Amino acid sequence: MLTKMSLQKAEKSFISKLREIGGQNPYLCMQCGNCSAVCPMVEHMEISPRMVLRLSQLGMEDRLRKFKSFWVCSSCYSCGVQCPRGIKIPSLLEALRLMTLRQNVNYIEPSSEVVSGDDYPQIALVAALRKMSS
Repeated sequence: MLTKMSLQKAEKSFISKLREIGGQNPYLCMQCGNCSAVCPMVEHMEISPRMVLRLSQLGMEDRLRKFKSFWVCSSCYSCGVQCPRGIKIPSLLEALRLMTLRQNVNYIEPSSEVVSGDDYPQIALVAALRKMSS
């Protein structure tokens, strides 16, 4: 069973890993909502980029992993351009994807997906497999 002290340690470890991999400080976010307002993919996300950042600030790794929002990010950087604090939010979302993949948890399983080259351009298939599988 996790004690309060070990839980706080795990949260700090998660945030420090996120900062190291993403190269951004999630604590800079002041929750203005500009990122969510300009995100072209927000309607396909379960939670907005602003909420992803808030859960990251709180160290809620388990709760964050329940949502697939960081997999949906197209890395267009619209959110980073609009951020008054200059946070490169896609870098943090990429860090979340990498942290998940490092635990050998694929968003899509290449061997089980039935994908035809006729349905999608090949470059899109390769990009999706690189982004969403380890």
